[in-house]
Amino acid sequence: MGKKTTSSNSTQVSTKRIAEIVGLARSTVVRALRNDPMIKAETIQRVQLVAQQMGYKHNHIARSLASGKTNIIGCIVPNVANPFFADMITEITTRLAEARRSVLLGVTNDSNAVEEMYLETFMNYRVDGILLATSREQYDQEYHRRLKDAASPVVFIGEGEPIGVDSVRADDETGLYELICFLKQNGYERIAFIGDLEAELHHSWLGRVDGYKRGLLENNLYYDPQYLCDCPRAADLPAVLDRLMRLPKPPEVVCAGNDRLAIELIHLLHKRGMRIPEDLAVVGFDNISMASEMSPRLTTVDLHIKGITNTAVERLLERIRSRQAGEDLEDAGKYHVRIKPELCIRETTRVLAGNATRRKRPVEVG
Repeated sequence: MGKKTTSSNSTQVSTKRIAEIVGLARSTVVRALRNDPMIKAETIQRVQLVAQQMGYKHNHIARSLASGKTNIIGCIVPNVANPFFADMITEITTRLAEARRSVLLGVTNDSNAVEEMYLETFMNYRVDGILLATSREQYDQEYHRRLKDAASPVVFIGEGEPIGVDSVRADDETGLYELICFLKQNGYERIAFIGDLEAELHHSWLGRVDGYKRGLLENNLYYDPQYLCDCPRAADLPAVLDRLMRLPKPPEVVCAGNDRLAIELIHLLHKRGMRIPEDLAVVGFDNISMASEMSPRLTTVDLHIKGITNTAVERLLERIRSRQAGEDLEDAGKYHVRIKPELCIRETTRVLAGNATRRKRPVEVG
């Protein structure tokens, strides 16, 4: 009675078992499964046919240990509820798929402990590299060391510039500054800013607040400290709006620290019967997809998520290729790029006659 060449449990099929079936050395079977040109074509065909009948699957982990590469990239993000990070993930996975790389995704839900867990897990999986979009406000010396000395190269996206680690992010300060200049050019004098001021330690929020203040100063615009409002959640908007509109000189326009907050403010103004931009203009920051789909369409600052992610992915792939070749780039850990945002002028602000603003292409600075 002949031996069966099928298996109900493919995970238990081994090259040793295939070798027993075909009557060849295990090393020959392994080479045949890899299409080694030194193995006769008829032998390769016979081995691969038996392997297919048995439901054999390549052990990619074992292969990666032998070759020193997995073609897998780890990606860590703070959350996926925020459209900004959802768009970022889409861009990253699209670009890496084009480069024939798979992605392991870790969502930290803004937890430093979970972020560190994913870093350790990805290192244990021996991923080729890691893209890290963190919610971490500060980096201690030990964290710097771990990232710098990691077996897999790491590139930061969007937040922070830890010492010894490559990073790519938006130039938030320039984006907000240019937004204030646009508002000034179109007749706005009293400009408020609302956002999560408690998160000022984040580079992005700190940059946006600095850009707001610099824009007011350099354009000789009226500044009232009460125009700078802490508003960490959408639920705080009614009280913040009431406080602003009761000021002796209420603002003519409100800059929201991100598009989600701006969109919630627009919904609130609609409920109160206020016209946009006639009664109050609103601007956002991020240019998430919803900003161009709502009514009225939101004037905002486009951070160029695609430009940021593509730059970060290309840098990471460059680091990976260099490291797998047994060397590393001279500027490894010193690569810090800021992508200049651009204005998206839409319907929530007025544009004075003859003042149409041309959109500028994104520019790398710093």
